[in-house]
Amino acid sequence: MDTLVPEIEKALIVFVTLPAVLAGSAGDSAAQDYQRTVESQLTEIAACDGVTPYVFFDPPEADEEIAEWLGAFEDRFAFAAHVDEEPAAQIKAAFRRIFNRNATQKVVVITSPSSRLNRQAIADAFAALDATDLVIAPSTGNSCSLIGISKWHPWLFEAGVLDSVESTHQAAVTANATVTRLS
Repeated sequence: MDTLVPEIEKALIVFVTLPAVLAGSAGDSAAQDYQRTVESQLTEIAACDGVTPYVFFDPPEADEEIAEWLGAFEDRFAFAAHVDEEPAAQIKAAFRRIFNRNATQKVVVITSPSSRLNRQAIADAFAALDATDLVIAPSTGNSCSLIGISKWHPWLFEAGVLDSVESTHQAAVTANATVTRLS
């Protein structure tokens, strides 16, 4: 018997953290700003045509709280708990999960929701993957707020590669991979 594997042309993963967790470390105001940014980002993504969206949430045991907070998006997004690892391992696990479970052509991960990553930026990232191996966009802290690939690149997940936009770009150059850097 043949197993059917879902075909997904464009998968978009958004990493979110429960705002209550952020409130403990960054304060209530920062957590409220983050909550609004996530909700705005998911609203933008829900309007993207041809994209299969996922929310990977942290902490993994917060599924009920996440469902209460983001329940309005349940009909449009698939939800999954993050692996309980450091950020680079979470990114690797998310890419692996989507590529292993689907016949996927392009995967973009938004590691930190941002108002800069609107529908146009997301469309630009997927379009760039037609001609490049890797798409990255910087966050305000110089890490990658967006990472996109169209096939598995083992070098991308080596130690230190995802630490900054520069280290990611340099690793791609070293691997003879093409890179598009979104602003």
